[in-house]
Amino acid sequence: MLVREYMTPDPVAIRPESDFLAAIAIMKAGRFRSLPVVTAEGELVGIVTDKDLAAASPPAVAELQPRKPDYFGVHLTVEQVMNPDFVVVEPEVPLEEAALVMLDERVDRLLVVSGEALVGIITYTDLFRQLVTILGAGSSAIRLTVMVLNAPGQLAMLATAIASVGGNIVSLATAGQTEERLTLTLRIEDVDWPTLKQVITEKCDVEIVHICDPGSPHPRGGGE
Repeated sequence: MLVREYMTPDPVAIRPESDFLAAIAIMKAGRFRSLPVVTAEGELVGIVTDKDLAAASPPAVAELQPRKPDYFGVHLTVEQVMNPDFVVVEPEVPLEEAALVMLDERVDRLLVVSGEALVGIITYTDLFRQLVTILGAGSSAIRLTVMVLNAPGQLAMLATAIASVGGNIVSLATAGQTEERLTLTLRIEDVDWPTLKQVITEKCDVEIVHICDPGSPHPRGGGE
């Protein structure tokens, strides 16, 4: 999973000399929360967000923009309200590394550049959407969390046992790790819970932490 697969490519951008009211209009029309700021020569010089524009709107204009105070903001340019400090990432960076950059830099979006060219933008919403996909939220698959020994072959043994009764693992995530144990969360289709429980308890050294079976008349949680 790479940034280029989940970013918004070729985002709408705005020039630094543009009127900041134009930025507001573009954001409203496109339902954007931010716009990259790019010069006529293609140089990325900043980012302007809905919060930046709200802060520069009346009656705060005279306080926030002493260089060109104007109550109605008609003389303000994007350059005056944008944030020149932005964080970039390359399109070939793994998605989890981009998430770590967001956490470390305390930002909710990254501008994606290839060389000097702006090629996309990726936000925390994109990351959460992919997390939901990985964990299979909203699907009819059984959600199973187990602890297994932190040793070679344990995951293969679990997968083999599930496959032996026709179960299909559609997603897998590591929910925690110690020197002794791994906590795994799996989404499994094409098998009922009683059959699944029987085979993994008989053939695998696992501790069932949590089970949720949306296909059951009485979906349940816990390790029963």
